[in-house]
Amino acid sequence: MSVMETSVVDLTADASLAILERESQRELGVSAQEFLGAYDSGRFPDDWDVAALSRLEMLLPLVR
Repeated sequence: MSVMETSVVDLTADASLAILERESQRELGVSAQEFLGAYDSGRFPDDWDVAALSRLEMLLPLVR
């Protein structure tokens, strides 16, 4: 049996939002605020990739 060392990193609210900002830009070319606004309204532009939306959705617990 092997023992694995792990560590936990606590992110600040600013660091968490920076991650969502970076990934929103990378995945969809929009700001985190634009992504969050669309997510909250439940209305997404037709040209937004569904797989990209799913990846960004997984980051929501970081900022909410």
